[in-house]
Order: sequence, then structure tokens, then C-alpha cells
Amino acid sequence: MSKAKAKTKFGAKLNISVTSGFTRLEHSNFDAYNESEILIAIIERYRARESCCPILR
Repeated sequence: MSKAKAKTKFGAKLNISVTSGFTRLEHSNFDAYNESEILIAIIERYRARESCCPILR
């Protein structure tokens, strides 16, 4: 099934961070949203938790 035929997008959107081999779920939602709207908040939480800025790849 292609996206054009589907009534909704497929599944949840997940935003994760990986530190020292551990994966942390930062945000999840089944509704459509623009990831850039929550990116700054996720980076600020990461920086507070790890005492450094994340490396974006």
C-alpha cells in the first residue's frame, strides 16, 4: 500500500537519543507533528542530563 492510498500515515513518530549505547525515548506521538517544534526542548533536556550538547548525525 502506498502513502497516497492510506488515510493516515503509518504508526507512531519516535524521537530518540543514544548515549553510551543506551537509547532513550525522548518523545512519541501517533498524531502528525513537525519534529522541529520539539527539537530545542529535546536538546535542552539532553544537555541538562549529560552536561554537554548532543552530536547530531
